[in-house]
Amino acid sequence: MRSGKTVSIPFHAVLKAVLRLQSQLLVNPEPIPQDCNDPRWRWFKGCLGALDRTYIKLKVSEIDKRRFRTRKGEVATNVLGVCDGDMRFIYILPGWKGSAADGIVLRDAVGRVDGLKVQLNQSRIIMACCLLYNFIHREMPVDPMEDQIQADLDNEGEKTVETNEDVIDTIETSTEWNQWRENLALSMYNEWRGIS
Repeated sequence: MRSGKTVSIPFHAVLKAVLRLQSQLLVNPEPIPQDCNDPRWRWFKGCLGALDRTYIKLKVSEIDKRRFRTRKGEVATNVLGVCDGDMRFIYILPGWKGSAADGIVLRDAVGRVDGLKVQLNQSRIIMACCLLYNFIHREMPVDPMEDQIQADLDNEGEKTVETNEDVIDTIETSTEWNQWRENLALSMYNEWRGIS
């Protein structure tokens, strides 16, 4: 049996090297131009990208398990990711405790002025994976695996997942955002009908 250092030392050296390439691999966001004619993006002129968060399971010490426990009881970190229109990462915020609410994570991301300070090795690995994804996407823009994954998803059909949690079926919106959404929907509908 080999020592843990045999793998650990070179692994961390490569991990640090990938993270040092952040300035080359993390895509600089460019807003959707005002003259965009692409039917997928023309409605989002000036937007930089789409954001979402996900949970990534991880192993932590017994002391940290409580902090990273999700509402479903799993131990995971909350990762906020922002992608541009070409599905390349432009921002990654790993390392939040599993039970953190979306609004708290987003507020922290927007309020950061000193950049990301990653503390867990798992968070560094997540960041490196996103950077490597951008590198692969840059070098091989057409991913043959994406077609296979999509075909598998299409064949799977819809599965219903039972949970013991309350279902949230409404979200209260502000008047401003509600009006913006209505105007966008009306513009898209009128264009589809051929009304200018």
